[in-house]
Amino acid sequence: MSNRINSQIHYNVFTLLQQLDSGVMNHFAWLRDLHRAMICQEFDSDSPNLLHDAHCHCKFGRWYEANQPEGLLDSTLFREIGVLHKEMHDAAREMLQEQIDLQKVHPGVYTRFMDSAIHFKVAVRQFQANLIERVCVVDQLTGAWNRHVMYYKLGQEQERLNRNGGHCCFCMVDIDRFKDVNDTYGHQIGDMVLRRVAEILSASLRKYDTIFRYGGEEFLLCLPAADEPEASLLLERLRADIEETPIHVNGHAEPLRVTASFGVACLSSGRDIEEVIAEADHALMWAKSDGRNCVRIWADGL
Repeated sequence: MSNRINSQIHYNVFTLLQQLDSGVMNHFAWLRDLHRAMICQEFDSDSPNLLHDAHCHCKFGRWYEANQPEGLLDSTLFREIGVLHKEMHDAAREMLQEQIDLQKVHPGVYTRFMDSAIHFKVAVRQFQANLIERVCVVDQLTGAWNRHVMYYKLGQEQERLNRNGGHCCFCMVDIDRFKDVNDTYGHQIGDMVLRRVAEILSASLRKYDTIFRYGGEEFLLCLPAADEPEASLLLERLRADIEETPIHVNGHAEPLRVTASFGVACLSSGRDIEEVIAEADHALMWAKSDGRNCVRIWADGL
């Protein structure tokens, strides 16, 4: 799954899981009816299973074609499900047509059909598992990774540094005076601000950077292969993007504007992740005490 904000989270994941479950049950019912037709020779020359676009006529196919949630079309596995579903129906049509024409089915034709049916079911189940994982490890408000997966992913980066050396920076980000936003506009607008800031951060990060919802109005950024000067340049750009981006609020003529403070610390080979996060947090407190809306980098003795 992408490290960036993913538009798929705005679709109701639980509804999608239920629809996929229903689709699997419909698939089994279709499979049952198909086998009964083969074994009991209940053939219908008008059966939709004999159509070249049969995959568009079954219940799953109608759902797949009509209800593709925004953001899922760029999912390789979701597209693969559509391809496998069509291949399964193509194999079923070949098998049925052979039974009608020859009164028997070659073992290879039947095996090809069953393999395609199994591959389709496995792909759907894998996609469901991916959705469940997303619910468990992604913050549903902002789309950032949550703390349940944060230490695992940071540990992966630490292992990479231990093997190969190099640079990596952690950055704590805190929205300035966020309590004032909640007190003035309400928590619903506060949630909107959190989402918008997360979107700004995600849009400006490099493709291999990672954003985590650390808690409340705080985010943690992992910046692989970035030393202090490079991290400082990147984060200064993020800071400016947040400051310069108006957040339009319904019912208010003037857009809301917020700023954020950034605290940076460097991870190196053999260092403890918790220690580096604590240093980034100290640098963040320095940024807060230094007037907010700035980037500060941890140094020994800070």
